[in-house]
Amino acid sequence: MMNVVFRAGLLLAALAAGACAGLGSDAGTATVSGQAMYPKSSTLLSNSVLRVQLLDVSRQDARSVLIAETTIPLQRKQPPIEFSLAYRREAIKPSHTYSVRATIIAGDRLLYTTTQSYPVLTRGAPRDVSIHLDAARTTDRNQ
Repeated sequence: MMNVVFRAGLLLAALAAGACAGLGSDAGTATVSGQAMYPKSSTLLSNSVLRVQLLDVSRQDARSVLIAETTIPLQRKQPPIEFSLAYRREAIKPSHTYSVRATIIAGDRLLYTTTQSYPVLTRGAPRDVSIHLDAARTTDRNQ
Protein backbone atom coordinates (compact mmCIF):
# COMPACT_ATOMS: atom_id res chain seq x y z
CA MET A 1 0.00 0.00 0.00
CA MET A 2 2.82 2.40 0.90
CA ASN A 3 4.51 1.64 -2.43
CA VAL A 4 1.32 2.52 -4.36
CA VAL A 5 0.93 5.81 -2.45
CA PHE A 6 4.60 6.65 -3.08
CA ARG A 7 4.26 5.95 -6.82
CA ALA A 8 1.05 7.98 -7.01
CA GLY A 9 2.84 10.88 -5.31
CA LEU A 10 5.72 10.70 -7.77
CA LEU A 11 3.30 10.65 -10.69
CA LEU A 12 1.45 13.71 -9.38
CA ALA A 13 4.74 15.54 -8.80
CA ALA A 14 5.88 14.76 -12.35
CA LEU A 15 2.57 15.96 -13.81
CA ALA A 16 2.72 19.17 -11.77
CA ALA A 17 6.31 19.83 -12.89
CA GLY A 18 5.33 19.28 -16.51
CA ALA A 19 2.39 21.65 -16.20
CA CYS A 20 4.58 24.33 -14.63
CA ALA A 21 7.16 23.96 -17.40
CA GLY A 22 4.44 24.81 -19.92
CA LEU A 23 3.51 28.02 -18.11
CA GLY A 24 4.83 31.33 -19.32
CA SER A 25 4.73 32.60 -22.87
CA ASP A 26 8.45 32.11 -23.49
CA ALA A 27 8.73 28.46 -22.42
CA GLY A 28 9.11 27.40 -26.07
CA THR A 29 11.21 30.33 -27.24
CA ALA A 30 14.83 31.37 -27.03
CA THR A 31 16.88 34.24 -28.46
CA VAL A 32 19.95 34.97 -30.49
CA SER A 33 21.32 38.42 -29.73
CA GLY A 34 24.19 40.57 -30.81
CA GLN A 35 25.50 43.81 -32.18
CA ALA A 36 25.60 45.01 -35.78
CA MET A 37 28.48 47.22 -36.88
CA TYR A 38 28.81 49.35 -40.00
CA PRO A 39 31.15 52.26 -40.77
CA LYS A 40 30.51 55.07 -38.27
CA SER A 41 31.28 57.68 -40.89
CA SER A 42 28.23 56.53 -42.86
CA THR A 43 25.33 58.91 -43.24
CA LEU A 44 22.17 56.86 -43.53
CA LEU A 45 18.91 57.97 -45.06
CA SER A 46 16.12 58.80 -42.58
CA ASN A 47 14.12 55.73 -43.62
CA SER A 48 17.02 53.28 -43.19
CA VAL A 49 16.33 50.05 -41.32
CA LEU A 50 18.48 47.19 -40.10
CA ARG A 51 17.01 43.79 -41.00
CA VAL A 52 18.52 40.82 -39.15
CA GLN A 53 17.65 37.21 -39.97
CA LEU A 54 18.33 33.85 -38.33
CA LEU A 55 18.69 31.29 -41.13
CA ASP A 56 19.06 27.52 -41.39
CA VAL A 57 21.93 27.27 -43.87
CA SER A 58 22.40 23.50 -43.64
CA ARG A 59 21.56 22.66 -47.25
CA GLN A 60 24.04 23.95 -49.78
CA ASP A 61 21.83 22.95 -52.72
CA ALA A 62 18.76 24.86 -51.51
CA ARG A 63 17.71 28.30 -50.30
CA SER A 64 18.26 29.08 -46.64
CA VAL A 65 15.24 28.62 -44.39
CA LEU A 66 14.16 31.70 -42.42
CA ILE A 67 13.80 30.89 -38.71
CA ALA A 68 13.40 34.42 -37.29
CA GLU A 69 13.65 38.03 -38.42
CA THR A 70 13.62 41.49 -36.89
CA THR A 71 13.62 44.96 -38.42
CA ILE A 72 15.02 47.93 -36.48
CA PRO A 73 14.47 51.54 -37.64
CA LEU A 74 17.88 53.24 -37.45
CA GLN A 75 16.72 56.88 -37.18
CA ARG A 76 20.12 58.42 -36.39
CA LYS A 77 21.31 55.49 -34.25
CA GLN A 78 25.04 54.96 -34.21
CA PRO A 79 26.74 51.57 -34.30
CA PRO A 80 26.89 49.18 -32.67
CA ILE A 81 23.17 48.47 -33.03
CA GLU A 82 21.87 45.89 -30.55
CA PHE A 83 19.49 43.23 -31.85
CA SER A 84 17.62 40.21 -30.52
CA LEU A 85 15.96 37.45 -32.54
CA ALA A 86 13.31 35.34 -30.80
CA TYR A 87 12.83 31.87 -32.26
CA ARG A 88 10.93 28.67 -31.44
CA ARG A 89 13.22 26.15 -29.74
CA GLU A 90 11.69 23.25 -31.67
CA ALA A 91 12.74 24.92 -34.95
CA ILE A 92 16.40 24.27 -34.13
CA LYS A 93 17.89 20.88 -34.97
CA PRO A 94 21.29 20.09 -33.39
CA SER A 95 22.56 18.52 -36.63
CA HIS A 96 21.80 21.66 -38.70
CA THR A 97 23.85 24.81 -39.21
CA TYR A 98 22.44 28.27 -38.44
CA SER A 99 23.71 31.71 -39.35
CA VAL A 100 22.78 35.36 -38.78
CA ARG A 101 22.53 37.61 -41.83
CA ALA A 102 21.88 41.35 -41.86
CA THR A 103 21.18 44.17 -44.28
CA ILE A 104 20.60 47.89 -44.02
CA ILE A 105 18.04 49.13 -46.52
CA ALA A 106 16.36 52.43 -47.28
CA GLY A 107 13.12 51.87 -49.13
CA ASP A 108 14.06 49.30 -51.77
CA ARG A 109 17.73 50.32 -51.88
CA LEU A 110 20.32 48.01 -50.32
CA LEU A 111 22.97 50.08 -48.52
CA TYR A 112 24.92 47.57 -46.40
CA THR A 113 25.03 43.80 -46.10
CA THR A 114 26.94 41.09 -44.30
CA THR A 115 29.52 39.52 -46.59
CA GLN A 116 30.59 36.62 -44.42
CA SER A 117 28.88 33.89 -42.41
CA TYR A 118 28.09 34.40 -38.73
CA PRO A 119 27.31 30.93 -37.32
CA VAL A 120 25.13 30.63 -34.21
CA LEU A 121 23.44 28.07 -31.94
CA THR A 122 24.81 24.68 -33.01
CA ARG A 123 28.16 22.98 -33.56
CA GLY A 124 29.76 25.00 -30.77
CA ALA A 125 28.63 28.39 -32.14
CA PRO A 126 27.48 31.10 -29.69
CA ARG A 127 24.04 32.62 -29.05
CA ASP A 128 25.51 36.13 -29.05
CA VAL A 129 27.32 37.42 -32.13
CA SER A 130 28.91 40.62 -33.39
CA ILE A 131 28.34 41.12 -37.09
CA HIS A 132 29.89 43.56 -39.55
CA LEU A 133 28.06 45.00 -42.53
CA ASP A 134 29.92 46.21 -45.61
CA ALA A 135 28.76 48.76 -48.17
CA ALA A 136 26.67 47.14 -50.87
CA ARG A 137 28.05 47.32 -54.36
CA THR A 138 25.68 48.96 -56.76
CA THR A 139 25.19 47.51 -60.22
CA ASP A 140 23.16 50.48 -61.45
CA ARG A 141 25.44 52.56 -63.74
CA ASN A 142 23.31 55.67 -63.17
CA GLN A 143 24.05 55.94 -59.46
